[in-house]
Amino acid sequence: MKKKRLLGQLQTLRFRLHELAEARGSLTDPEVIALSEEADRLIVALQQMQRDELTIPDKKASRL
Repeated sequence: MKKKRLLGQLQTLRFRLHELAEARGSLTDPEVIALSEEADRLIVALQQMQRDELTIPDKKASRL
C-alpha cells in the first residue's frame, strides 16, 4: 500500500530529523530545515490521501 510506504518513510524522516537536529544543535540549520520540509511534503501527501478516502464514498453514494 502506498499509504503504508509513506508512513514508513515519514517515520524514518522523523528519526533522521531528530538525529540531525541533535547533531547540529540547531533547528534552523539549513540541512535540518531541508529535511523538515521533506517531512512536511510527506505529511501533506498523507493528509490528501486521507481526505480522498473520506470523500470518495460520498461521490459513489451521490451516483445512486
